[in-house]
Amino acid sequence: LGLMGTAQAGDVMLNALGGLIEPAIDWSTYPRPIKTGKITDELKHPTTKNFIMKYLMWVPDKLPDNKHLGLLVCFHGFNNSEAQFTFAYESIKAASLADNYVVISLKSKGLGWANEDESNVLKTIAWVKSVYPIDARRVFIWGMSNGGWMVSDFGGKHQDLVAGIIRYCGYPTTAPTVKDAAFTQSEYYLVHGDADKDIPVDGSRNLRRSLNSLGYNYVYRELDGGGHVDILQYTNIRED
Repeated sequence: LGLMGTAQAGDVMLNALGGLIEPAIDWSTYPRPIKTGKITDELKHPTTKNFIMKYLMWVPDKLPDNKHLGLLVCFHGFNNSEAQFTFAYESIKAASLADNYVVISLKSKGLGWANEDESNVLKTIAWVKSVYPIDARRVFIWGMSNGGWMVSDFGGKHQDLVAGIIRYCGYPTTAPTVKDAAFTQSEYYLVHGDADKDIPVDGSRNLRRSLNSLGYNYVYRELDGGGHVDILQYTNIRED
């Protein structure tokens, strides 16, 4: 993935798609040995000890010597918590891929995801990539409902960081307009039930049209009779 140009607005650095650029944090003092297995914790700045983000994470017990692991970052729905995305790890495990990925589910600052969360998400992803042997080309984000909005917004702004965007019953309806999207931009995997009464399926249908017209690579799964949260019962699609 090609790196985007940058532009400065006041004291905030932005990339070409409007996303924040966070100053690098030195994570070299992070306690060793690093934790593996299932971890529930709060990430704090290594120097100031300021709170950054609450998370639930699954890390393979045996870590590779080189940076080979994929990273899956998950975003819950409105008025939910990091625990909602336990199903993501279960899906990875059912697909026999648990040894190949770090899965981390994040908790928003408020009841739902908002633009103010972007900075702390960037810090958290940078921390995982610094501390664990993550392949920077294999970072994926998965969100549902309000989390589906978050992966669209965050992923659209940070195409240089994200290889793939998985969106369940999310919104809005457009993707960034860029040159040669099939070769330079993140790929999308969209899932939506056609009977969703909370977030109408038209949002995903229109995003599909947008992706198609702009030349993105994508997969779209529309579930006949599928509602909102109940689309999680389609375990074959989750594992896909």
